[in-house]
Amino acid sequence: MAVLFVLGALQGLVGWIMVKSGLVPEKYYVGHVELTTHLIAAIVLLVYTAWFAFNLLPSMQQKIFSPALKNKLTLLSILLFFQLVYGGFMAGLKAASVAPTWPSINGKYFPEYMFAEGSLANNLLNNTIMIHFVHRGLAYLLLLLVIFYSINAFKVKGNKLFNSLNKLLLSLFLLQVLLGILTVINSTDKQKMVWLGVSHQLVAMLIVLTITGLFVFLKKQIQGGQIDK
Repeated sequence: MAVLFVLGALQGLVGWIMVKSGLVPEKYYVGHVELTTHLIAAIVLLVYTAWFAFNLLPSMQQKIFSPALKNKLTLLSILLFFQLVYGGFMAGLKAASVAPTWPSINGKYFPEYMFAEGSLANNLLNNTIMIHFVHRGLAYLLLLLVIFYSINAFKVKGNKLFNSLNKLLLSLFLLQVLLGILTVINSTDKQKMVWLGVSHQLVAMLIVLTITGLFVFLKKQIQGGQIDK
């Protein structure tokens, strides 16, 4: 509970830093790095709260012993973290509108000007077309990993809730890819962009919660009690 309090206070502090970044002359939006930091802080708070709650549920006390499956989910989570960071960059820089096309990026799969901002680090942090390219690329890679993970996870029998969460994860990712495509191709329509963007962010949070629930089930080693293989 003390950790929850600290994370909540941190979220408020980061929120003020984000707002302050937009309170400067001739700047109409908050900084995309500050916005993304606020987003990630919110996700950390959400994950910890969900983890805290899930571990109290009787229906989630039956554990699954599968080190290989947990390793795959860990890799998926690491890539998802970077995807969420770039999602924040996309929102903060309004980078969807620089390439409102699909499957190509303005007619190319490797668009021009990806390295127009000097150093690689500067392009990865501030170049809208590079950020757009990375966000799309990570989406495709994540989808492949989720399918690969799901093929292995569906082999686990005997725990209905665990199986349901795995099915939900695959369904949410498919929906998220579809929403991402629709958000990009409608990014020049401000009215559509609002509800598509919010829906895209909502599904991202549901994916995070689903993965958190799966981690509660998975154990790398037996620590007493009944463990399902």
